[in-house]
Amino acid sequence: MRRKGKKYINVSTNKKDLTYKGFVYKSRLEAQMAKMLDEAGLPINYEGYKFTIIKEEPNGMGCYRKTVDNKGEYKVRDKNINAVRYTPDFIDDDIKNKENAFIIECKGRPTPVFMLRFKLFQRYCKKYYPNVKLYMPRNISQCRETINLILKHRK
Repeated sequence: MRRKGKKYINVSTNKKDLTYKGFVYKSRLEAQMAKMLDEAGLPINYEGYKFTIIKEEPNGMGCYRKTVDNKGEYKVRDKNINAVRYTPDFIDDDIKNKENAFIIECKGRPTPVFMLRFKLFQRYCKKYYPNVKLYMPRNISQCRETINLILKHRK
C-alpha cells in the first residue's frame, strides 16, 4: 500500500547489474567500483576481512530492562556485551606491511547507525593501521576520483 506524501525509489534487483567477473555484489556502486579497480590493475579483495573494532566482554554491568520484544518484567538482565565487527567492501592485499594501502567502503546513502560504526572503524584504523588510506565514495564520479587518488599515492 502506498502512503501519501512518501516517494519510493525503485531499486533494480537485476543480478546482471550486480555481477562482475562471476562475483555478485550487494549494490551497483560496488560492482562498478570492482570493475574500475580491475581496469586500473588494483587488487580486488571484496569483503575479504572482518575487523573486530570492540572485543566481546563477558557479563555486562547489568542493566534494568525488559526483553527485546518489550515483554516480561523489568529486571536486571546481565548478558555478554557482543563484539562490534566491521567488514569493508574492498581492502588492499597485506595492509599491515604495505605503504599507501587502501580500504574502500562504497556507500550510496549512509544511515546514522552506519556513520557511527564507520567512525569507530576510522578510529580503529588510525590506531592499528596508520599507513592505510580510507575512502568512502558515494557515487560513480567519486569512485573514479578514488581510483585516481590511489594511483597517485602509489607513484
